[in-house]
Amino acid sequence: MDVRADTITNGRRVTRELAEWIAELRVDMVPDAVMEEACRAFADFLGECLFVGGTKPWGQAIAAFCAQNGGAQPEATIIATGQRTLASRAAMANGTMALGFEFADFGSGSRPYPFAVTAPLAIAESHHCSGEKLALAIVI
Repeated sequence: MDVRADTITNGRRVTRELAEWIAELRVDMVPDAVMEEACRAFADFLGECLFVGGTKPWGQAIAAFCAQNGGAQPEATIIATGQRTLASRAAMANGTMALGFEFADFGSGSRPYPFAVTAPLAIAESHHCSGEKLALAIVI
Protein backbone atom coordinates (compact mmCIF):
# COMPACT_ATOMS: atom_id res chain seq x y z
CA MET A 1 0.00 0.00 0.00
CA ASP A 2 1.45 3.38 -1.07
CA VAL A 3 0.84 5.96 1.67
CA ARG A 4 2.82 8.80 0.09
CA ALA A 5 -0.38 10.57 -0.96
CA ASP A 6 -1.32 10.77 2.72
CA THR A 7 1.66 12.97 3.55
CA ILE A 8 1.76 16.72 4.05
CA THR A 9 3.35 17.06 0.61
CA ASN A 10 0.64 14.98 -1.09
CA GLY A 11 3.20 12.45 -2.22
CA ARG A 12 5.77 14.91 -3.55
CA ARG A 13 9.31 13.90 -2.82
CA VAL A 14 10.45 17.35 -1.80
CA THR A 15 13.79 16.23 -0.41
CA ARG A 16 14.60 14.63 -3.74
CA GLU A 17 13.41 17.74 -5.60
CA LEU A 18 15.59 19.95 -3.42
CA ALA A 19 18.61 17.67 -3.86
CA GLU A 20 18.16 17.64 -7.63
CA TRP A 21 17.81 21.43 -7.73
CA ILE A 22 21.00 21.86 -5.67
CA ALA A 23 22.90 19.32 -7.79
CA GLU A 24 21.95 21.20 -10.96
CA LEU A 25 22.58 24.70 -9.58
CA ARG A 26 25.30 26.63 -11.41
CA VAL A 27 26.90 29.98 -10.67
CA ASP A 28 25.27 31.62 -13.68
CA MET A 29 21.86 30.71 -12.23
CA VAL A 30 22.47 32.70 -9.03
CA PRO A 31 21.76 36.45 -8.98
CA ASP A 32 24.87 38.65 -8.76
CA ALA A 33 23.63 40.20 -5.50
CA VAL A 34 23.46 36.75 -3.91
CA MET A 35 26.99 35.88 -5.02
CA GLU A 36 28.22 39.22 -3.70
CA GLU A 37 26.64 38.47 -0.33
CA ALA A 38 28.42 35.11 -0.26
CA CYS A 39 31.71 36.92 -0.89
CA ARG A 40 30.96 39.40 1.91
CA ALA A 41 30.22 36.52 4.28
CA PHE A 42 33.54 34.95 3.31
CA ALA A 43 35.43 38.21 3.93
CA ASP A 44 33.74 38.61 7.32
CA PHE A 45 34.66 35.04 8.16
CA LEU A 46 38.33 35.61 7.30
CA GLY A 47 38.42 38.81 9.34
CA GLU A 48 36.96 37.13 12.39
CA CYS A 49 39.43 34.23 12.17
CA LEU A 50 42.50 36.38 11.59
CA PHE A 51 41.84 39.50 13.63
CA VAL A 52 39.63 38.28 16.48
CA GLY A 53 39.64 34.55 17.18
CA GLY A 54 43.18 33.94 16.00
CA THR A 55 44.60 36.61 18.31
CA LYS A 56 42.99 35.30 21.49
CA PRO A 57 44.38 32.56 23.74
CA TRP A 58 41.27 30.42 23.24
CA GLY A 59 41.61 30.78 19.44
CA GLN A 60 45.24 29.77 19.59
CA ALA A 61 44.32 26.82 21.84
CA ILE A 62 41.66 25.48 19.46
CA ALA A 63 44.04 25.95 16.52
CA ALA A 64 46.79 24.01 18.32
CA PHE A 65 44.38 21.24 19.34
CA CYS A 66 43.04 20.84 15.81
CA ALA A 67 46.51 20.87 14.27
CA GLN A 68 47.84 18.29 16.74
CA ASN A 69 44.79 16.03 16.50
CA GLY A 70 44.20 16.16 12.79
CA GLY A 71 45.76 12.87 11.84
CA ALA A 72 48.68 14.58 10.06
CA GLN A 73 46.54 14.78 6.93
CA PRO A 74 47.00 18.19 5.29
CA GLU A 75 43.55 18.61 3.74
CA ALA A 76 42.64 22.16 4.78
CA THR A 77 44.15 25.22 6.44
CA ILE A 78 43.62 26.63 9.90
CA ILE A 79 43.37 30.25 8.80
CA ALA A 80 44.94 32.00 11.78
CA THR A 81 48.05 29.81 11.86
CA GLY A 82 48.47 28.54 8.31
CA GLN A 83 48.76 24.99 9.62
CA ARG A 84 47.09 22.26 7.58
CA THR A 85 45.06 19.43 9.05
CA LEU A 86 41.98 17.31 8.38
CA ALA A 87 39.19 19.29 6.75
CA SER A 88 36.90 18.58 9.70
CA ARG A 89 39.50 19.85 12.19
CA ALA A 90 40.22 22.96 10.13
CA ALA A 91 36.48 23.65 10.01
CA MET A 92 36.27 23.19 13.77
CA ALA A 93 39.14 25.59 14.46
CA ASN A 94 38.08 28.19 11.89
CA GLY A 95 34.43 28.06 12.87
CA THR A 96 35.27 28.43 16.55
CA MET A 97 37.54 31.37 15.89
CA ALA A 98 35.01 33.05 13.58
CA LEU A 99 32.16 32.76 16.05
CA GLY A 100 34.16 33.11 19.23
CA PHE A 101 33.00 36.61 20.03
CA GLU A 102 29.54 36.03 18.62
CA PHE A 103 29.80 38.91 16.17
CA ALA A 104 27.48 37.02 13.84
CA ASP A 105 24.26 38.76 12.96
CA PHE A 106 20.97 37.30 14.04
CA GLY A 107 17.33 38.06 13.49
CA SER A 108 15.44 39.33 10.49
CA GLY A 109 17.67 40.26 7.57
CA SER A 110 20.80 38.76 9.09
CA ARG A 111 23.42 36.71 7.31
CA PRO A 112 23.97 33.05 8.17
CA TYR A 113 27.67 33.73 8.68
CA PRO A 114 29.90 31.99 9.80
CA PHE A 115 27.93 28.79 9.55
CA ALA A 116 27.53 29.17 5.80
CA VAL A 117 31.31 29.46 5.32
CA THR A 118 32.92 27.01 7.75
CA ALA A 119 32.21 23.67 6.07
CA PRO A 120 32.23 24.88 2.44
CA LEU A 121 35.68 26.43 2.91
CA ALA A 122 37.23 23.28 4.39
CA ILE A 123 35.63 21.01 1.81
CA ALA A 124 36.44 23.31 -1.12
CA GLU A 125 40.08 23.48 -0.09
CA SER A 126 40.40 19.74 0.48
CA HIS A 127 38.86 19.06 -2.94
CA HIS A 128 40.86 21.82 -4.70
CA CYS A 129 37.71 23.66 -5.82
CA SER A 130 37.71 27.08 -7.43
CA GLY A 131 36.71 30.23 -5.60
CA GLU A 132 33.59 30.32 -7.77
CA LYS A 133 32.58 26.86 -6.54
CA LEU A 134 33.32 27.93 -2.97
CA ALA A 135 31.04 30.95 -3.36
CA LEU A 136 28.31 28.73 -4.77
CA ALA A 137 28.68 26.34 -1.83
CA ILE A 138 28.32 29.27 0.58
CA VAL A 139 25.13 30.27 -1.23
CA ILE A 140 23.73 26.76 -0.95
